[in-house]
Amino acid sequence: AHFFSDSMSEMDIQQVVQGSVLFSSAAEYQEHFFQAAEQRLLDNLSSLSPHHFSLVASAFTAHLNTQHDELLIRVARLLEMHAMDMDPVDIVRCLRAFHRAVLCFPGAINAGLQACSVPLYRAWLLRKPSPELKPVHLAELLESSAFFGIQSDLVRI
Repeated sequence: AHFFSDSMSEMDIQQVVQGSVLFSSAAEYQEHFFQAAEQRLLDNLSSLSPHHFSLVASAFTAHLNTQHDELLIRVARLLEMHAMDMDPVDIVRCLRAFHRAVLCFPGAINAGLQACSVPLYRAWLLRKPSPELKPVHLAELLESSAFFGIQSDLVRI
């Protein structure tokens, strides 16, 4: 982890994302790595695709560390802006990260719920399972929003 932290400035932003995902599955939180990665990502977060910024949110909350609020605030802003164009699984990943960090972003959560409602309503009308959202994703979506007391019409489906 120290090697990657020390060479963070030489890594391209995709490598920083991949490293974050890799170290998120480590048994122990790699503070030196995540602090260096956060500094690098804060300057480049808006250049990432929605899939990649959702991976970042998930990686930085995997160890339930509370040192990365600024990064998650920026992810929430991006989610709020891009929710309608995002893959629903990436939205769920972001909301689950906010839940893990116990950070409430009502605008981002509502935008995510609204975006996810489209494929769910379509599946409901067609009486077929949603190919975009599996039941486990729907449960995570609703649990994460309910944790913060945010209401959704999705509970009727």
